[in-house]
Amino acid sequence: MKRNLVLLVVPPVVALALLAFFHESEVAAIPDQATSFEIAKDTQENSKASQKPLLKRPTAALAMPKTASTQEEEQPHSSPLSPIEQIRAIKNKTALHEGVLKDHETFTRYPSDNVRFDRLERDPVTMVYETHERTTESNDGTASITAWSDKKYLLQGESVQLSARVDDGANRGIQNKMMSALYLNESLSLGTFELVDNDNDGTYSLTLASEQTQNWQPGIYKALIASDHKALSEAVSFVISPPIIELTGEYREHITTKGDLLFEIEVNVAEPARFYVRASLYTSSNSPVGSAQFSDSLSTGEHWIPLTYFGLMIRDSDEPGPYLIQTVELAKAGVPMLRMPPAKAGMYTQSYPLEEFSNQTYQEQQALK
Repeated sequence: MKRNLVLLVVPPVVALALLAFFHESEVAAIPDQATSFEIAKDTQENSKASQKPLLKRPTAALAMPKTASTQEEEQPHSSPLSPIEQIRAIKNKTALHEGVLKDHETFTRYPSDNVRFDRLERDPVTMVYETHERTTESNDGTASITAWSDKKYLLQGESVQLSARVDDGANRGIQNKMMSALYLNESLSLGTFELVDNDNDGTYSLTLASEQTQNWQPGIYKALIASDHKALSEAVSFVISPPIIELTGEYREHITTKGDLLFEIEVNVAEPARFYVRASLYTSSNSPVGSAQFSDSLSTGEHWIPLTYFGLMIRDSDEPGPYLIQTVELAKAGVPMLRMPPAKAGMYTQSYPLEEFSNQTYQEQQALK
């Protein structure tokens, strides 16, 4: 799937702090009329007092009985409202206020390693593997070049195809000459390659065969594609990973004593490293439930990877089991993250009634500890 997508992500904690700051600033900027009157009054009284001779007060004045107002002043101040409580107290909330409150509810409703999503296109696992088109216009704005690849992540020994097209006004896919310079980690040059239009449809392609990638190092590869038409250029990136972790096809699951679904996937590790595993859970009607993740160091050999799906998150799907894991994300953790191609799983659980899963929020469970 090709998508042009730009996301601006603001962490909920940062947004929360900013909103609380702005709200406090607005309140502080509005002077209180009663307070202003008392300050003016005190200023006048102090001015008059400075013009009178100082008199010694009687000692009895120190033992004056406390009035109700005096007692109120001596009462300890109530604890300040938390940022989230300050936002809840705002009467006329903006869309950003409502969004922060919703995010806060989500982050306290489920544990941090679970992500609930309600639409297929928001699956965090499949979104990682989506390819994207990149487009750049010419300086005069009359032409553009669009480039893409058929894969974002591949293993050593797998092929990848790079494609590009030049549009000139109403003419889509015009004839031109395209060359590509390929780099590893933006420093090591692997040479230049020509893109060709075999179908004469205006789309030029370059296939990097499995024989070439077999001996290439793991890392991020960038192809700089340039056209001779109005000096247009664009870049496409992909990642080559070593085949060091894979699914064995074995899995098992059960409901824990806390009312969560523990789904275990067996993997085979070719060399020791720190790995990252993530998978999304779906209902039998292909409605999304949510994702769970795992990260830890694994030695060579077979291992069971535990993925815990929070009970309330499953309840919120409002569908009983069986449940399905379609795709598993396997990656060697590090910089860069070396992801394996998407692992197609097709693993179904047993049939579970919703009542077997916990109906407590994560915040409520933590409060009971």
